[in-house]
Amino acid sequence: MPTTTGHTFDYDAPQVATVAAKLVQEDSFLSALVGHDYVDEFLAPGTAGRPIKIKYPTILFARARAIDDVTTNIELDAIAESGTTLNLSKSMVYSAVPLSEADLNLNLRDVSSQIIRPQAAAIADDIEHRLATALLAVPEPTGFTAVYSAADPAKYLVALRKHLRDNGIPQGNINLVVGTGIYADFLNAKAITDVSQSGSTNALREGQVGNRPIYMAPAGA
Repeated sequence: MPTTTGHTFDYDAPQVATVAAKLVQEDSFLSALVGHDYVDEFLAPGTAGRPIKIKYPTILFARARAIDDVTTNIELDAIAESGTTLNLSKSMVYSAVPLSEADLNLNLRDVSSQIIRPQAAAIADDIEHRLATALLAVPEPTGFTAVYSAADPAKYLVALRKHLRDNGIPQGNINLVVGTGIYADFLNAKAITDVSQSGSTNALREGQVGNRPIYMAPAGA
């Protein structure tokens, strides 16, 4: 139990890990959009870390015919499941700092704010940049021909949303992730409400602007 002049810190490794995990979660926006459905499979005893085969769900569209039609054949749709293999990255993201006797006995006032929070922020920022890099590597959707204009960014966004919805993407799964340049375009075109003028702190806490799920990508992404 490290002590400082006038202060006593009572913590252990599991407690530090719990606090750090919560702080990383608070600072994570892009990673909050990533599914965690296969975490248990990656951590399964005896098979931990093995590649996971993922099947994409089939998307079907309903058909219709007149209720008194007895001659038109019923159209049948095929269940075609495609998929991919997900490999667990073997790299470990971490932050480590040495603490001297002076740190433990003289300099530290709050371990959480002075040590754990900066470390958690570094880890969260690294993860966000990794996800931003992966997102930028995704090829543009085929059949989408809209051209982005800084003067009217909302028009491009509407066209993109239509393309995704027409291809069966649920509305609840659509999020817009932008960098600082495009974010500035939206503000200049008054396509969204500036957070500083929204009268709400929810946008700051949740990483969202107004009621639109617009996420800021990490700087430099």
